[in-house]
Amino acid sequence: AFDDSQITHVHNRVNPTEDIEIINTELILSDLETVSKRIEKTIKMANIDKKAKTDMAMLEKLKVQLEGGHLISSLAMNDDEILFAKELNLLTSKQFIYTINVSEDQLLNAWKPDSRLLEVMGKAPYVVMSNKLELTLSETSSLEEKKEFLKEFSLPESGLDRLIRQGYDALGLLTFLTTGEDETRAWTAHQGDPIPIAVRAIHTDFERLYIKADVINWQTLLDSGSYANARSKGLIRTVGREYIIQEGDVVEVKI
Repeated sequence: AFDDSQITHVHNRVNPTEDIEIINTELILSDLETVSKRIEKTIKMANIDKKAKTDMAMLEKLKVQLEGGHLISSLAMNDDEILFAKELNLLTSKQFIYTINVSEDQLLNAWKPDSRLLEVMGKAPYVVMSNKLELTLSETSSLEEKKEFLKEFSLPESGLDRLIRQGYDALGLLTFLTTGEDETRAWTAHQGDPIPIAVRAIHTDFERLYIKADVINWQTLLDSGSYANARSKGLIRTVGREYIIQEGDVVEVKI
């Protein structure tokens, strides 16, 4: 989203809105080819496959959307149609996350996309980041130096960290932790998972053997200084099988 003589562009002009429109057109054409081939195959199967008539109706709906130059993700579909589109592995039915590379000056001035760019991105989440700053951060070994760089740009975290968070949100994932004297480890679960299902990430037997768990948010634990302090203040909860795992939970499982 900025001019730089060292960065080449296929059209020799910087226009992120146009870039997205070109990419979307390519994805739409690819999906249209997939749908058209499936229509040809379905027509041939119509006499021997009772499901072909239902499939054909869904295929025609998808084809109309694509021929209109629209992404499948913006099409209103019922559960059966969503599953059908997933089966076809259509590119434009997938979730999008846009990363917009800006200059350090733009980042300092809190650059925001204009109305046209927002319109083209639709409801898809986006992350504004400066790749030049990200490179500097990646080459900085000192945590304090990284904090100083981020502070200069009034950023609480790096663009890469924000992109990771956005990716987790898009996929419906969260992070919970276990900690002890030897190590602290992060584990991935799905948002909405009951804790016995979430802790399968630690060990597959934990779901079957689960009795209860002690749970505390990581920040609350750090602020308390120790498990003992947190326990004395009543900040650690004991939860049963119905508890829904939360982002940032530190868990100690009893089996």
